[in-house]
Amino acid sequence: MEAPRTDKEKPVNWTRLLFQRDLQKKPSPPVGPVILSDIQKTSLVLAWKPSKSDGRSPLTAYYIEMRDPNNGSWSAVTKVTPDITSYCFL
Repeated sequence: MEAPRTDKEKPVNWTRLLFQRDLQKKPSPPVGPVILSDIQKTSLVLAWKPSKSDGRSPLTAYYIEMRDPNNGSWSAVTKVTPDITSYCFL
C-alpha cells in the first residue's frame, strides 16, 4: 500500500517500513533454570543456557545484575560475551 505525499516526493511504501520494523525483535532471555553452584561465604557461580532466539540480530552480551535484598534495587555487576554462560561472583 502506498500513501501519496503532499510534498511532491516519492510515495512512501508503508508495507516495507512495517516489515523492516518487525524484523528487529528482542532476543529471548537465557534458558532457565539459572543454576547457582559452588556457593561459599563470599562467592558463588551463576550459570545459564544460551538464549533460544537472538531476535534476528547477533547477541552482543549478557548483562549480569544483582538485587539488593534490603531495598529491592538492582545494580550492574558485569557484562559477558554471548559465548560465556557462567559467571563467578567474588
